[in-house]
Amino acid sequence: MEYYSQAIDLVKTTFGSGGAKVEEEVSATTTTTTIKSPKTFKSMIGSVKETIENDAEKNKSQRLNEGQRSAKKVSYRKTPFSFGFYVKLIKGAYCFAKGAYVTFKEEKVIKAFLSTLKIILFGVLASYLVIFFMTFPIRLIISFLTWIGISHLESIDQMLDTKQVVDDIAYFIPLVVVGTLRYVVPTFNEDMFFFVLESQDKKLSSYLKECKILKTYPMIGYLKRFSKLAVMGIIVMIFGYIPYIGDFVLAVAQFYYSYKPLGQGTAFFLSLFSLYGPTKGMAANVLKTSMAANSLGKELLEVYFMRLPDYKQEVYIYRRFYGWIFGFSMLWTTVLRFPFVGAIFWGIAQGSTAFLILKLLQRNQLKYDNQETQVILLGQDQLSDFKEDSSSPLLTSKSLKSKSKSKLN
Repeated sequence: MEYYSQAIDLVKTTFGSGGAKVEEEVSATTTTTTIKSPKTFKSMIGSVKETIENDAEKNKSQRLNEGQRSAKKVSYRKTPFSFGFYVKLIKGAYCFAKGAYVTFKEEKVIKAFLSTLKIILFGVLASYLVIFFMTFPIRLIISFLTWIGISHLESIDQMLDTKQVVDDIAYFIPLVVVGTLRYVVPTFNEDMFFFVLESQDKKLSSYLKECKILKTYPMIGYLKRFSKLAVMGIIVMIFGYIPYIGDFVLAVAQFYYSYKPLGQGTAFFLSLFSLYGPTKGMAANVLKTSMAANSLGKELLEVYFMRLPDYKQEVYIYRRFYGWIFGFSMLWTTVLRFPFVGAIFWGIAQGSTAFLILKLLQRNQLKYDNQETQVILLGQDQLSDFKEDSSSPLLTSKSLKSKSKSKLN
């Protein structure tokens, strides 16, 4: 009930009691009650702007090298065109399975998971209702036009069916729920993460808990990003109905939204396949899955990323271990995308991310010991002994060989 109470308190703080604000002025002889006059529209706009500015200033990042393009040079990135990418993909799948198993064993995680179940289910229901009311007027107009004799509109009506729309955007519903949880129940993500990390490495968990949070998120920024994606999606959908032009618009939009996270080569081929009829549907599904997995991976890792003192460390992790993170997040995307049911497992996904971070730090420590990298990540020097992982499939033969040599010496 702890997280549920936090959500209720936030609603009360945001919207107040709902009644008129009354001031009582008591004098020596009489008692008068005055009701504040409502604010003018101009003053309300000014108040909103002030709130947005204060929120942005309060959540301004304190990390070094924030937003610098040169930061991506800290490490190379294996793309789907290299064999090493698929090796790391398997490692990510291993972290998904083992991380979920470890998380389900934690009693604290299960209790917290059950306490937030109401909030998550409410978020999923709200998503369904919003989609229904947004598409209902359009479907009503289409039904009327069909009734008076205008044909060829049945396919559009079927596409705007609430269930169909939910199925189409199911990849991204978890991200909406995650963004909502971040502001409604701000401690939930961290609690899930540290419950699991503490069970695996108490020393590292204690250290990261004490680290200062250097990057937070203004709510207006989240709303802007979500609104921008929604508007662009609607524009692309409208142009998609125009013969010939629609296919090219979709291809360009796919490349624009995917070339940064997926790489120019991958984005180009996916866009190219989307122009060819037989592979159009497959390319669209691969693109949606890839984009959703990429976004989900970043969201899951934010509990750790927001503590990094240098933005370059975040870029290093995401580029050096890209296939690893992608394999982990792709499987969680598959689980979370199931309409109405998948989103309730968000807490388990967040908890299993602690296991992923632990393995990434251990792997980078081995690379550092083997002089394969000079980067020391936050918390890497606080790792407990992990010799028992010497037989883990997460270690390459090169690292195992290096470790065996050091033991002989």
